[in-house]
Amino acid sequence: MPYTDDHYIQKRNTRLLKGRSMKGTKENYIEIHVGISTRAKWYLDLQQRMRSLDVSCKQNRFHITALFMYDDALKNKLIEAFNRILVHSCAPHLTFNKLDAFTSRSGKEHIVNLTSTQPEEEFCQLVERLRNGAKELGADLEDFRLHVTIARVPVDKLSLEDLQKLISEIYLPEFRLALTTIEYRYRMCNLKEGLIAGWNCDGTNNTFL
Repeated sequence: MPYTDDHYIQKRNTRLLKGRSMKGTKENYIEIHVGISTRAKWYLDLQQRMRSLDVSCKQNRFHITALFMYDDALKNKLIEAFNRILVHSCAPHLTFNKLDAFTSRSGKEHIVNLTSTQPEEEFCQLVERLRNGAKELGADLEDFRLHVTIARVPVDKLSLEDLQKLISEIYLPEFRLALTTIEYRYRMCNLKEGLIAGWNCDGTNNTFL
């Protein structure tokens, strides 16, 4: 999606060089829900291949994390800003056409993911408006690759290259989805995550409420 692999790696290395510890920090993030069918042939094929690695695919709550923040001091102002942005935003569509894998920042697992090689402009603009709204309030955002996590594979199970080869053998027909649900979630490390605010697309005028 909007960030290239080179951009992702550069930003990841910058963050690691800063030496920022995640221990004890609060995490806040915007999730854009993605209505993936777990009965789709590509998903069932992938699930079967993951079972051969003794790995399970996600079963529900598929989403794209649009932005990620490290502390919650601004959460009330952020909700107000997101409200202002979303009340004038229509639910975007996104065409998915690629299964891929990359190694997590911790280096402990590979992330099998669904993505788009040519994301629609309406989707990119919505993500940019949400990020800019948070930045204008002084929120500390993390740069990362936009994707839908489907499975997590420990690095000792398979190399990234072999995992990517395995995934490339799965036929993924291009499909387009309306993204009608957005949630702002908060969690403290080692504690259960909780929902702060949520928006759903109004079927009448196609904007978020």
